[in-house]
Formats: sequence, structure tokens, C-alpha cells
Amino acid sequence: MRQITNIEAKRKIAALAATLVHDMNAVMIDSSSTAFEVLSALRDHHDLTLITNSVRITAEPGATQHSIVSVGGELRKQSMTFVGTLATQAIAKFNADIALISCKAISISGGVMDASLPDAEVKRAFIAAARKVCLLVDGDKFDGSALTSVCPVDQINAVVTDRQPSDAWIKHFQKIGIPILY
Repeated sequence: MRQITNIEAKRKIAALAATLVHDMNAVMIDSSSTAFEVLSALRDHHDLTLITNSVRITAEPGATQHSIVSVGGELRKQSMTFVGTLATQAIAKFNADIALISCKAISISGGVMDASLPDAEVKRAFIAAARKVCLLVDGDKFDGSALTSVCPVDQINAVVTDRQPSDAWIKHFQKIGIPILY
């Protein structure tokens, strides 16, 4: 169900996020349905290495011509993701050019948030292992709240969303020097 919710917004975000990726990049991609849409948006790129905790991405190698590396770890069957210590330890061994991560909510005071403790740990590991972090977030998630914090907003290097956020968000991103694509 998650895969078909807001599909047009996810595809728009994916297309914009793909503009931040360059040929021969090592790209960390989380297990979100928005991140999955990035696969098709990267079809014109060359020689990418995609590092992911998503079983769905690794199970559909025909969806991309790029190299795919699974981080492994404990399988969460409900979301078909790899999480846990083994996953975060594997992620720490990489030096990625960019991480494409999503969230369940974002707020100025609470930062980037997720509904799952294990997923939040994986996202923190992706953030630590990448030179640039791009947050993929649909417009409905601004000013929301979720179970756990992933990181403060200022740990993100770029935000990609499907529509213009509020003036307060635009001012906040400008103040802390984060570009926003929509």
C-alpha cells in the first residue's frame, strides 16, 4: 500500500533527487517507497553503486542497471528492510557520495523524525557514511511528528519535496543554508 500512496508526488521527488546524483557516485538509498521511485529516475546515470537496506530494491535488479549492494542485517518482514547492528556496522564501512533518505515527519524544533526505531538507526548510519545527505519528503510531512528523532534539520544538505513548503520553512532553510528543490 505504501508504494502507491502519493505516487505522483513520489515520482516528482525522485526526479528532482536524481539531479543531485552524478555518474559514478556511490548512493545510499533507504527503504522508503519514495526512495524506490528514485531507481527509475536514475536510469540515465552511469556506473552508480547503490547501497541499500531495502529488500525490494535488491529483489528487483531489473529495475536498474546499476550495481546494488545490500547492507544485510536483521530482516523486518513487515517492511522488507534490513536493520540492526549488522546493518549499521556494514553501512559504516562505506564512504558514499550521497545518501537519499526519507522521513515520517519533519519539524523545525524536532528535526527529521521516523516512526521506527530500527529504521531511524539505519538512517543515522547512512547520514554518518555519506558526504552529502538529501532528505526526500513529501509536503504533507512538514510540521509533523513521529516516534523518534533521526537528526536535526541542519544535518541535511538538501531537501527535495513535491511542492513549495510554507514561508516559515523556506526562511528556516535559507537561514541554515539548505537548498530546497520542489
